[in-house]
Amino acid sequence: MRKIALVLLVLIVMLSMAPEAFAWSKSSAVSYAETYALSPNNAWPYFDGGDCTNFVSQCLEYGGIAMDTVYTDRSKWYMVKNMFGAWIWGYPWTVAHDFYEYFRTSSRTASYRYFIGSYDWQSATSRPIPPDNNTSLNNGDIVSFNFDGDGDRDHNTIVVAQNSTDWENSSYSGDLVDYHTPNKKHIIWHLEYRIKQNGWLSTATVWAWGLSSSLN
Repeated sequence: MRKIALVLLVLIVMLSMAPEAFAWSKSSAVSYAETYALSPNNAWPYFDGGDCTNFVSQCLEYGGIAMDTVYTDRSKWYMVKNMFGAWIWGYPWTVAHDFYEYFRTSSRTASYRYFIGSYDWQSATSRPIPPDNNTSLNNGDIVSFNFDGDGDRDHNTIVVAQNSTDWENSSYSGDLVDYHTPNKKHIIWHLEYRIKQNGWLSTATVWAWGLSSSLN
């Protein structure tokens, strides 16, 4: 009986450690993004008009990054069904700014996050203007945006291609992200022409960052 109890204890410990032990696969995250960029995965909730961060969270989870397991804390990163079959989630899973702050500041991600750079389209020289091809960007990296200048991240995307042409504007060729809106898949990563079209040229800021292949 003692032996059985010991075996059960070892299994419980192993299972509790397993999510953090899995290496995350950028290629798997990108594969998921390419599959569901235009047609949302019906296995998850869809937030019409504001699904970008939910989509990127799904990509990261599919790639092997484990959710938090404290489902009573809305500041954690998770999306699960409760005992009644209803979806519950933390703000970092669905809210662009909370997602960015979670992965950029959480102690859980401290050992495998990295920052590539911040950029803007303003005349100021405090940050460089982003190039179409950013040699520091790789598939599976994340690009976050603030459009109106208030400092809060408004949108998140995932890098899926390099040295390719924007689907909507062929004058842009370089690193592409999945924008995740109808008919918006391979878009130039810095979104310059979208920023111009919407009058955000003097206010928009872009942050490029990522997560390495080793989890803490």
